[in-house]
Amino acid sequence: MRNNVVRCLSKSFPTMRFALPSLPCSAALLLSALALLAAGCGGSSTAPAPTSTKADSALVDKLLAKALESKDDDTRQALLQTVAETVGADGSLAAAIPLAVRIPEGSGERDAYYGFATAAAAKTNLDATLSTLVGNPKLRETDEVVAAIGPIMAKNKGPKEAIAWITTNVPEDHRTAAFGPIAEQWVATDPVAAATWAHSLADPGPMSDLATAWGEKDLDAAVKWLKANTSVQDQLALMPTVFDAAADKKAVAASQLAIAELSPEVAKAVLPALATAIAQNTTSNPAAWYDSVPEAMRNEDLRVAVASGWLGRDPTNAIAWLQKVTPAADFDATWSKAVDEWGTSDSDAVEKWLKTAPAGQLKETALVSYALQQTFADAESAKKWAAQIADPAVREKTVKDIEEMDKRIQQQIKEGAPMGMVFMGEDGKPMEHLPQGMIDSSAPTGGSGIPLLNGLPGGANAPKPPATTAK
Repeated sequence: MRNNVVRCLSKSFPTMRFALPSLPCSAALLLSALALLAAGCGGSSTAPAPTSTKADSALVDKLLAKALESKDDDTRQALLQTVAETVGADGSLAAAIPLAVRIPEGSGERDAYYGFATAAAAKTNLDATLSTLVGNPKLRETDEVVAAIGPIMAKNKGPKEAIAWITTNVPEDHRTAAFGPIAEQWVATDPVAAATWAHSLADPGPMSDLATAWGEKDLDAAVKWLKANTSVQDQLALMPTVFDAAADKKAVAASQLAIAELSPEVAKAVLPALATAIAQNTTSNPAAWYDSVPEAMRNEDLRVAVASGWLGRDPTNAIAWLQKVTPAADFDATWSKAVDEWGTSDSDAVEKWLKTAPAGQLKETALVSYALQQTFADAESAKKWAAQIADPAVREKTVKDIEEMDKRIQQQIKEGAPMGMVFMGEDGKPMEHLPQGMIDSSAPTGGSGIPLLNGLPGGANAPKPPATTAK
């Protein structure tokens, strides 16, 4: 969706699929650790920690009450997960259902609870869990539950049986929550069969999930299968995903594979991410690597990617190179994009360079680009950078642009944008409103009064919030 791109300070994220959250501790271990917490909130200070995964109803009840009282989201989630996994660990999903009515409906927490309980119960007694789900249509329409049962069933009964059960028992608009994880798991044993099945689906989500997993497992095989069995349009969507893991681990080898196997059109979509990783490597020669790329596969995106990766470690040579390879008429626009990408990965380095850069057009363009970028993090800080622009007309326009961008960002937040996310329009600016269909107006609001997206905080298919401030 070109007009629904999500920007973050760390990078641009496409819309991601739903994934069941997880915490590092097992239910039994976390329950033991939290027994004292529960005891300290009205219970005996000598309350014993559980010695098995069998649910202690009194302690479970106490932990659930503590979870519902908690104002801290992380603590609340951890306690609800503990309750769900402890009850589910007995192998009875049915036993977890009565407790769920105490969790507010529509907040996403009840659905998450059901997901954790389903996973725990299925690992202990899969057939009993499936029987409970067959008798409970509401649970089979809960994405978290479907996402939990799919991969567990695929692991124990095989992907084909898991797919058949999901197809028979889960409404069509909820199946993809399981199909993605099943596809990822199937890649480990029979990637060609998995890819053939995923590619036959109308929903592209499972194929995208599979492409990521296959690229990590066997990049060469994944690329060659996609090249032989999918259209150019599909390759434009899938190949960047396939190459994603390689950008961090073996960027040079991956770029050579892309150059050898991909058409120029598809290669242009893949190479920029690899180029940035290569340019960031202190042992690489970014200019020589760029020269090795066939002319038909070069474009502005590639030049921006090389420059943005190189600027962080050697801004003088990176700028000189960019001036050399970019047509003079295009340089200001390309340089502006490079600064934007540079600031995305290392804002401190950009600020350090701006403080020492000599006055001139190079610095003016960089100030405009960086000030606009900072609007996504702090509009007031962005205005301070804009105040350093020497040209009065450019300075005034930049401040107005910052104010308009901030207005749109705040409007998206009011409409329920996921924390740290801003949806961008085709004009490169924040959209005036969230994309149509992102807000479920019938859903209750979250604790902050912000409408929940698709019935869940952030939405079942909303982008995953990054760890950094968003753009």
